[in-house]
Amino acid sequence: MDRGVLTGCIQFLEKLYLRVCDYKDCNTSMNIMTDSERLQWIGHCEKLIDGKFQFEEFFYRNDAMKLPTDGKNMTKYQYIALMYLAYKEYVGIPQKDDAARKKLIDCIRLCEKNQYIEFFRRQGNDVSTVYTFAKEDRINWWKDYYQILVQTGLVCDSQFFTKTKDMRFGIGIDGAFTGPELFHFLFECYKSLRILDLLPTYIQPVQLKIEPEIQAQPRKLVRLSIDMLEKYYLRLKGVAANQIIGLDDADKTFWLNECFEKLTRPSSQLKEIIVDHSFFRDDKSFGIGNGAKFVSSEYFQYTCNAYKYLVETDNGYMHNEVTTYIKDCADMCYAASRDFAGTNPSAGRNQEFFGDVKEKWERQYYPTLVLNNVIQNSNYFGETINHGIGKDSVYSCAEIFHFARECYKTLYILRRLPLYINPFDLA
Repeated sequence: MDRGVLTGCIQFLEKLYLRVCDYKDCNTSMNIMTDSERLQWIGHCEKLIDGKFQFEEFFYRNDAMKLPTDGKNMTKYQYIALMYLAYKEYVGIPQKDDAARKKLIDCIRLCEKNQYIEFFRRQGNDVSTVYTFAKEDRINWWKDYYQILVQTGLVCDSQFFTKTKDMRFGIGIDGAFTGPELFHFLFECYKSLRILDLLPTYIQPVQLKIEPEIQAQPRKLVRLSIDMLEKYYLRLKGVAANQIIGLDDADKTFWLNECFEKLTRPSSQLKEIIVDHSFFRDDKSFGIGNGAKFVSSEYFQYTCNAYKYLVETDNGYMHNEVTTYIKDCADMCYAASRDFAGTNPSAGRNQEFFGDVKEKWERQYYPTLVLNNVIQNSNYFGETINHGIGKDSVYSCAEIFHFARECYKTLYILRRLPLYINPFDLA
């Protein structure tokens, strides 16, 4: 099938995604296209037919699941099946084998087992029959995929079928599903693979233009300080713990006249808004400080506190199971960072998690957030899994603040990203 034809088809269908979400019944005809859109869709269908797109063959030419060529009588189930077959052919199984892609691919293989796919291929437009994963698959779904892919927000599941928080919709927490629910989850997995190919490895919040103009101080100044300091993030990658980086002249002026004076409040009796030098010493040369220079731990300590401040002072902060999960991890790491208070900012890896914190890290947060590349960790500091806060739970001052900072930064970005992402908007 020509990729250009598939691209045009998927791009068109993605524009309808949020409109389709509003329909509860999967077999009701959806009159969701304008006249001009209907003409476009007829053109796409002609190209799909010419390219021998296997929609009707997939459902063994069941009369109830024909390609909706006129655009007037498309059902939600037909839309889902179109997206699944188009994304499956467009994306395929990528060759890259990083942890995030491997988890998605393994999940696709579980859901595409012949016993599940074939059952619904032969059911036509039946949207009420429920199939449940076999016992072993149901255990793997819950342990390896639902908690890691769905609960962390990497793949959309129940939200396409309900506006409530009922996690039984989609494949859901029970591992039981209808045909539309199975094929929907699969097309979201293929779409997530496509998004992973398009997203940059490093996103600056300022690049996303994600926050409307903030008038209230000091939030506005905190945000401006982050935008300025984010330029130095990649300069610090892989440098020695004691290597000093200085701010450029214009940034130094802005830091000393605005951020240093108004946020860290070195000459005021008021408590500082963002902790800087005081974390390490009662000496203004520590932190980014009055010298406008820093080692990696000083940089991450300040930016971690700045992102934490923006998240915790956001009145519109979105509380759901994904953000709560990441916030709990961030707060756990932030609490652990207090062990470095009053120490040398260039100190090496001399702390580690213990007890319940260690167990949470190794069993929950490390597998879900680190191995799936939800939060940057070891790849910033080195090539092995024991860089960053490693699998061994050992970390330096820079590494613990870096990870907590990336958690808070992710929460800040999630607050402003739409719940729905069209991959072709990223291309």
